Amino acid sequence: MVLALRFVGDFRTGGMIDITPDLIIPYAEECTNDDRGARVENFTGLFATTRWIDLPRGSYQVCINYVNDGEDGEVSFLDEIMPTAQYDAAKLPAERTRTVFSLWMPYGCETAQLQFTADCGKNQVIYITGAQIVPTHAWAYVRLLTGLVFCAVLDWVILLLTRRVKFPIHTLRGRYIAMALVGIGVFACLPLGLGYLTYGHDLSIHLSRIEGLKAGLLAGQFPVRMDPAIINEKGYPFSLMYSDVFLYPAAVLRILGFSLQTSYKVYVASITAATVGITFYALRKMFRSDCAALLGTV
Repeated sequence: MVLALRFVGDFRTGGMIDITPDLIIPYAEECTNDDRGARVENFTGLFATTRWIDLPRGSYQVCINYVNDGEDGEVSFLDEIMPTAQYDAAKLPAERTRTVFSLWMPYGCETAQLQFTADCGKNQVIYITGAQIVPTHAWAYVRLLTGLVFCAVLDWVILLLTRRVKFPIHTLRGRYIAMALVGIGVFACLPLGLGYLTYGHDLSIHLSRIEGLKAGLLAGQFPVRMDPAIINEKGYPFSLMYSDVFLYPAAVLRILGFSLQTSYKVYVASITAATVGITFYALRKMFRSDCAALLGTV
């Protein structure tokens, strides 16, 4: 009942926020603003921002309208004011006039702000003509799913403690080993508790692969052989060189509404847990010793 009431409350979203040219203000001296939007020429760096935006907690799609004949620009949020906001990296490529990215707001913010960065050379211009922030229902679905998982785990623990179901490990030694393995896995996953992704080898490539799988699945491909969202939507066959089997759950989480950061963290935590279990099993078979297997797993 509590989950149902919370879902109904989360499902109610506000209206679209339309950011017109008069709400986009110059940041750099070289930037000008008129009824068409904010404009800058032959400039590299932050050139314009929006006025303060009042955003309740929830999930959003942010659509940026622009014209660009320079190098790829960027749009971001003022992270100092919204440190908990999660959003996809959004480029403003020259061959397009509109870009869309997802925004996840665990907490509301009355002073949210979009920032626009240019990379224009001589005789190159970028215009920001407007933006729309559209609420989505992903926040409600994700909160419902996580609530159901939490309740299922809590019910299982209560049933174990009340001895209505048997614990799957019967010996005391086995339970100690299981606790040690859980501890090793939790310790290895501690960096995932940070509010950002720690950089690793080819991180941007793996994130792009998850987004490509998501786009491919939504386009009706299975298995996804051509990632349609990569290289400015021209596509790239990652599956010819890398197996995507373990990335499909992360792509499904993205489709369900989870942020890219959360989906990637769940993927890494799952791989870490599997690595702990497989390593212990293999080492115990090799050395026929639980202590040696635990030491090797660490």
